[in-house]
Amino acid sequence: IDANEGVRENSRRHGYLLSMLGIRQIVVAVNKIDLVGYSQKVFEDLAARARELGWLSLESRGLMVAGYCAAYRSDLDGAARNWQARVDLDTKRGRAKDVASTVGDLGVIAQRQGRLPEARAYQERALAAARELGDHALELNTMNSLASVLQDLGEQREALALFDRILALYRAGGDKE
Repeated sequence: IDANEGVRENSRRHGYLLSMLGIRQIVVAVNKIDLVGYSQKVFEDLAARARELGWLSLESRGLMVAGYCAAYRSDLDGAARNWQARVDLDTKRGRAKDVASTVGDLGVIAQRQGRLPEARAYQERALAAARELGDHALELNTMNSLASVLQDLGEQREALALFDRILALYRAGGDKE
C-alpha cells in the first residue's frame, strides 16, 4: 500500500485473490512511508484499513503490516529512523527474530552511510540475537554482513576468519534452516 495514496481498489482486489487462493498468512507492506514523514498515525491508519478489508477471513492465521521505505536511496537517515521504530515496536511485541533481523538491517544502513563502528555494533548485536534464537540462516546472513563491515574497517584477518567460519557452517549444512 502506498503511504501517500492509501488503500486503493487494486489493494482490495489483491486481498480478494489471496483469500480465494486460500493463502492464510499475509504481509501487507506500507511503501513510501518516508514520503509521509514516517508518520506513525498514517501507518496505523493504513494498517487498520488493511485489517478492515476482511483479509483475515477464511480462517487466516495472521496478517502483518510492515512499513518501509527505500533504504538504499538517498534518505538513509529516514530509513534508519523508520527501522529503529520497527525495532522498538517488535521489541514491545516480543518478536525477537524480527528485532534481530531489523538490527542487522540498521547495520547495513550505517555501513552504507560510512558509520562503520556503529555498523559493526549493530551487526554484532544482531549476530548475538540470531545465535540466542538458534536461527542458523539469520546467523549466517548476519555473519556475512559483519564480515563486510570488518573488511570496510580494514580488519582483514578478522573478516577472513569470519568468512572461513561461514564456509565451514555451509559445508556442515548450517544453511538449511
